[in-house]
Amino acid sequence: MIKALILDADGVVIKDHEYFSVRYKRDFGKSLNDEVITNFFRNEFRKASIGKADLKELLKERFNEWGWKGTFNELLEYWFRGERALDERVLEITKKLRSKGIKVCLASDNEKYRAEYLLNEVGLKSQFDDTFFSCSLGHTKSEPEFFQAVIKKLKLKPEEIVYFDDDPKNVANAKKVGIDARVYKSVSQLEKLRA
Repeated sequence: MIKALILDADGVVIKDHEYFSVRYKRDFGKSLNDEVITNFFRNEFRKASIGKADLKELLKERFNEWGWKGTFNELLEYWFRGERALDERVLEITKKLRSKGIKVCLASDNEKYRAEYLLNEVGLKSQFDDTFFSCSLGHTKSEPEFFQAVIKKLKLKPEEIVYFDDDPKNVANAKKVGIDARVYKSVSQLEKLRA
């Protein structure tokens, strides 16, 4: 029996969107080499996403290289605003499941500023019973340790937890620790869940 449902943020709860790096290059950095921003996300950003660095400090070092003329807060607003469209059908289903006693949680690889934005500005805090962000857990979903920490916090058996993510690698890591993890393809998968 399902006691908890965990949903990935980007790609499940938040609709697919154009990556920040693609939007930024189009809107501001037409002369930027394609790898300039991509390398930031592959390297420095990872430290922020596991709580080992502050995104504010990391981005300040990139302003000149990226050609950003505004403030840190203006850059975050541009970034986050483009990645916040919620799938209302998913939220309707989660609301019904919560009313039937299933604990519904959010899981995301994110640093602290976007985590706060999603919870408070987008309003996801009130939509979920609990949230698991990589910046708080010290691990990303690409590591089984992320899911071990989730299990410990939920105080449930792994087989009592169903997890949906659009990234097969994250699904594989959740399965490694015994969670009933599934690759998310459409909202119809959630419609089939029963308390």
